Amino acid sequence: MPAPVRVAVQKATWDVMHEKLVTPVFLSWLESVCPGTSVKAVSDEDILDRALDWFDAVFYPGSIGSALAVEKYGESYRATVRDFVRRGGCFIGVCGGCYVAAREFRLRSAAKEAAGGAVRKPSAARGAVKDISAFDQAIGRRTGRAAVPRMAAALLRGKMKTFDLLDAVALAPGFFGDADFIRDRWSRMVTDGNLLRVKMRISKAPHPMIDGHEGESVASSYSGGPLLGSLHRSIVPLATYAGCETLPEAEGKVALAIARHGDGTVIVSGPDFYLPFEAAPGICVREGMEPSVPWLTRRVIAGHKNYRRVG
Repeated sequence: MPAPVRVAVQKATWDVMHEKLVTPVFLSWLESVCPGTSVKAVSDEDILDRALDWFDAVFYPGSIGSALAVEKYGESYRATVRDFVRRGGCFIGVCGGCYVAAREFRLRSAAKEAAGGAVRKPSAARGAVKDISAFDQAIGRRTGRAAVPRMAAALLRGKMKTFDLLDAVALAPGFFGDADFIRDRWSRMVTDGNLLRVKMRISKAPHPMIDGHEGESVASSYSGGPLLGSLHRSIVPLATYAGCETLPEAEGKVALAIARHGDGTVIVSGPDFYLPFEAAPGICVREGMEPSVPWLTRRVIAGHKNYRRVG
């Protein structure tokens, strides 16, 4: 019987959303929906101490805790993860994990959109903050206090620090500039657990990751992940956004892609294909739930022969 694929799930201890998602229940659930895996949580501090040397793949599951990981922990952290992939490991980045994998995230344009929306509709912006704070004050107090100084530093610098594992630009969805949408849809996604939905068109080009599903249209959970643009020719697009009412500007943009980095593999996705459409409040996963795209979850997390590190 082959040894299980060893998957480390990044858990940002300062991000309340990570605290709610990356639980023992989630880890055992992910193992159950992805047979042949051994899934463990690793903190950013553990990653700095080279805990990834014991794993085949590292999964950055999203939220601000994934997006700001390099911004918070700096160059030695960045170098550790890049070295893990270069030596044969697999990096899986979804939503916030996709932002931090890209060569560039245009933070200033995203911040300008969000600020513009808040100025145009201040009551809607305040309503969104109020709803999330009422759900869990620690999201603002602990996560916000940790994130705001780093976001401010990145804005002053004009660029967010990333792993630069993927030669592409990550673009934020336009709805971050729509305060009404943030209040009525996005903040309630957090408080109620009902995620947004997007459609992806699977590539028609053959690839082991999508074998048997070429050309299909699939619906996926979504919470604000990037649209990928300016891709280097070495990157293989596996799916594009197609027919998304939530993201009209995303039409034809890359949603899911795979690339090589050294001897390793990088898989990124804007949509949260591994999350259920209807999660528990706080975007928590419970036993018995099903990923929004089960077959893709199994293929990405459980991996294939190219993911297995040598030694």
